Amino acid sequence: MDSITHALAAILVFSTPIRGAALLSAVLGAVLPDCDVLLHALSDRDPRLFIFTHGGFTHSLGGTPVIAAGVTAGFIAWAGATGQDPSLPAIMGTIFFPALGGALTHVTLDLLAFPGIPLLYPFRERKMTVGIFPGPSILLLLTSIGFLCLFLSGLATMEWLQGYGIFLGGVIVARAGIRGIAEIRFGRGTVPTINPLKWLVVSDCGDTYHVFFASLFSGPGEERVYPKGSAGFPENLSGHGKDPEVRRLFYNSYIVVAKREEGGTLFYDPLREDKFIFYPPRHTRVFIRNDGGGEG
Repeated sequence: MDSITHALAAILVFSTPIRGAALLSAVLGAVLPDCDVLLHALSDRDPRLFIFTHGGFTHSLGGTPVIAAGVTAGFIAWAGATGQDPSLPAIMGTIFFPALGGALTHVTLDLLAFPGIPLLYPFRERKMTVGIFPGPSILLLLTSIGFLCLFLSGLATMEWLQGYGIFLGGVIVARAGIRGIAEIRFGRGTVPTINPLKWLVVSDCGDTYHVFFASLFSGPGEERVYPKGSAGFPENLSGHGKDPEVRRLFYNSYIVVAKREEGGTLFYDPLREDKFIFYPPRHTRVFIRNDGGGEG
């Protein structure tokens, strides 16, 4: 989801019970998880830091208290600079917990979209998703921008926010229903696209993956077949499962296949390499040399 939708969703959820600094804290908590767009340079340089990228640590249940603590630290610094001395209970009730609630709304909304988020990190680093949106929704983004412009121009009031919330919920329910239809028709290996009626189908057929685009109201398009790899895959990754480059590849990939090449084995995500999917754009492959080394 986009930052404007996250902010409006937090206002929608928290504007009735809280006001003032507490509501501002909730909005900041709902927006700041996306500050991780600035962290990809860390994981690009050091594969051990693969979780520090967009949609990474700050989008996990373990990361939400960190976001709330950051908002709280900023408030404490501002209070000190302006000569205020709020009590710890006031800080926790007015800043930390509203910011934590806002961060949780962000995680909840992003859980609806591909490629997913590491919800249970640090206990589990695999991404999870309900899979009803293909990332940010253009429809919701345009709606959120429209509502914000109307509000700032004075043409809309806060009462309109309830209507916005009904529309937001309706879009989510509609996309969930469409996904249910897609799963009935094509199976669970379906990835949404910008067009809600068009889906990328990834079918696991044992030794191969079959990949094609399909519409809910027409037949499938051209099919691509990707062998999972030579005999022994994924067993020939034994001993490399904890390698940072390998973990980064699997973290960023939708599927991984293997191909023997001179001097070793290439592991890669064919969906991203062949541009079926464009995100995440980096770290699509790793080469494991026969001597045991690896390179991204």
